Amino acid sequence: MSNQKKLFKEFINTPFPTWNDVEHLLKKLGYQKIDKKGSAVEFWNESKKSSILLHRPHPGNTIKTYTKKDIIEQIKKAGFFYESL
Repeated sequence: MSNQKKLFKEFINTPFPTWNDVEHLLKKLGYQKIDKKGSAVEFWNESKKSSILLHRPHPGNTIKTYTKKDIIEQIKKAGFFYESL
């Protein structure tokens, strides 16, 4: 299993990932962070032509469950990890 796949699987199995977990995962998958206005952040992967727009969590550092689901969906939609995890 590749390091990217292990990291993604770990992210999926983490009940309450932090913003740092998100940034680390997306960086390892080749996404570049682009700060937008306020708490908005876009992650762009040039090779996959994939964009993920998120808002930094506040006041805490833990992302919401629906945000985690959206990140997982966007990563799969971009064509990462066709085979089963």
